[in-house]
Amino acid sequence: MRHLPTPTNSAHRDRGLSLIELVVAMALFALVAIMGAQGLSGMLRLRDNLHARSEASADLAQAISLLRRDMSSAVPMPFFSPDNGPILSALIEDTQGFSVSVGGQPTLQTSGRLQPVFHRVSWRIQPRSGLFSRQRWSTLTPLNSTALGPEVPVLNGVISIRMRSYWGELGWVNGLRPPLQAVQSAPNQDEDSGSNATVAYSSGLPDGVEITLVTEKHGELVLLESLK
Repeated sequence: MRHLPTPTNSAHRDRGLSLIELVVAMALFALVAIMGAQGLSGMLRLRDNLHARSEASADLAQAISLLRRDMSSAVPMPFFSPDNGPILSALIEDTQGFSVSVGGQPTLQTSGRLQPVFHRVSWRIQPRSGLFSRQRWSTLTPLNSTALGPEVPVLNGVISIRMRSYWGELGWVNGLRPPLQAVQSAPNQDEDSGSNATVAYSSGLPDGVEITLVTEKHGELVLLESLK
């Protein structure tokens, strides 16, 4: 004999969720949504951080590569400033950086022959912004300032720069100043007095240089380059 379901059991199946069960379910869904949003936000922050580090590493690699290329291309030739300016040594430093005479890649002249091209490259730090920039003269004997190219930013966050040079039997010395016996003299017109003034310069290069960049993000970066 078949038993029919009692009205009590049918009502129990059709009554649905209670208010407490609905609140618990909504709370669980909200918790899962919050956890998912936090996880997604963390992944986005990690991605942005990795992207920023990647860009910083690329800028640093480019700066080191340019700096190393200029130092490896240094040539023992002085720079003749335009408009009767002073003659500068092949490698010289100042309070904000240094400048060096470099030999570029050969270029095809009108005569059809390959001739080497020589440039003057200056590296400077802007103290306020911490920007390390590069600027180039297109020749070692410019007639005027039109031969000077634009200043190109290379690296941000550079606090200071320290330099040492190695000179034969003298060994390592602070700065890039050559030995006294390597310094030459040349007459230069003094515009104020109207007489010839003596300008000291050197076309010699040290055996090696050590350049230390003090940066905000990467600490101290030491570049050691042989010039011989």
